[in-house]
Amino acid sequence: MTQPGTDELLAALLDGQLDPDQRAALLARLAQGGEDDDDLAVLAGTAAVLGALEEEEKAGEPEQAIAPAPGPVLVPPSTGAAERSRRAWPRTPRRWLALAAAVAAVALTPLLVSRARAPGINDPSRPAALLAGARVPEGWPPGGRRWTTRGGDAREDALAVRLGVSHVDLELAVGARDRAATDSIATQMTGLLREFTASAAVAADYEEIAQRAGAPPGELEELMQRAAEGLLLIAGEDLVGLGAWSEGGLIAAHRRNEAFFRSRDTRRALQHAAGLELSETAQAAIARIRTLLAAEEGALDWEALAAAFNDLQGATGR
Repeated sequence: MTQPGTDELLAALLDGQLDPDQRAALLARLAQGGEDDDDLAVLAGTAAVLGALEEEEKAGEPEQAIAPAPGPVLVPPSTGAAERSRRAWPRTPRRWLALAAAVAAVALTPLLVSRARAPGINDPSRPAALLAGARVPEGWPPGGRRWTTRGGDAREDALAVRLGVSHVDLELAVGARDRAATDSIATQMTGLLREFTASAAVAADYEEIAQRAGAPPGELEELMQRAAEGLLLIAGEDLVGLGAWSEGGLIAAHRRNEAFFRSRDTRRALQHAAGLELSETAQAAIARIRTLLAAEEGALDWEALAAAFNDLQGATGR
């Protein structure tokens, strides 16, 4: 299926430099697929390059200011696809998410996820699974949510954390066949997702979950997993994961579920969170949680753990 210039066109697509007809034609080619899925391979390679550049920026490498060109950016065809993507892509925050957004715009998110990204420690379904059939406590959370309104990237970061929090609550509501809670949480998530670029396909999954509220969990399992995978792509894996594990930990602390905290997955998630670029308040909360979890078996301070997880959510999602 690959035609000359595919990777250059992808770079132009991600840079917003294609006119509507060019964009529609390229997305149609990607949607059609091919025997060798060459274009998907280029997509995955482009995502890898953009992710690598993201890591370089996180490590403190100076940002390069590159003004957008008036038309598609082309480089010699002899250059490798990854290097061509590296040269053509302006180094701006969140640019790799445009890859997922472009694909999500034509409802290809599940296909891209299955080929290029498998959910890892940030999978928002994992904390709910460790809670072993728990329900969202009545009147949860204590004192209610006091989300605040932020602007720019800070708002998107907070929304990503909130979506992770909400997905855990949704998993528990679906598992309990709680029709009212499932409808309410999924509808709220649909609204939040619409604040992200080209999130229509993922928002539609959560909308369908709301419409099927009360169905047996097995009937919604595939849809829930697809929604979770799309959520990671659209809102950002680390922040969605942070929100999910913070909510799982908060519920587990209130339920005094020691098995949740002794789980290897929980400890790996907290270790990963400690390495994220977060505010001092959030990092202090994570450090406090990890210190509390170092206590001997049967000696966890449940109130202190709940307070620390609450502080973590307050510092990242509110």
